[in-house]
Amino acid sequence: MNKKGQGAIIAMSIGAILLVVILGVIFGTLSDQTTTTSVGSDQFTAANGTCVRVTTTAAECILKGSTTAIVNDTNQVDVLANFTECSTGGVTVNGYNMVSNANADLTGATVNATYTEIGCGYITSATTRTLINLLPVLLGIAVLIFIVGFIALKR
Repeated sequence: MNKKGQGAIIAMSIGAILLVVILGVIFGTLSDQTTTTSVGSDQFTAANGTCVRVTTTAAECILKGSTTAIVNDTNQVDVLANFTECSTGGVTVNGYNMVSNANADLTGATVNATYTEIGCGYITSATTRTLINLLPVLLGIAVLIFIVGFIALKR
């Protein structure tokens, strides 16, 4: 009992499911390039004169200038002034350097940093980020118009 056009509807349904899955993967990747995450108390071990990566999260990069505190674990004193951000260029920071002649007690100490995490591929242009965030909506509208048009032409 194969009605006229039933094959096309099945093909469209399968295509729509594949489209949703593929677009979900694509927009998940784009989300990493447009969002930031606040991270509090991320631990690392201070070392003198080297770029020290934070180690307890999967932080790719730290937004330059976003570190609000680095606290020494032993006495809970904010020691942010003893560190500078070490950058790989652009808006990203990959860790911290101890400032020359910093407090020697910090070498080897466990400290906590509070900062904003970004993906290393973060898009700096606010306009571009806005347009990328609108893509799912625009594609959803386009698919809806296509389906409505397809159904209207079948009648």
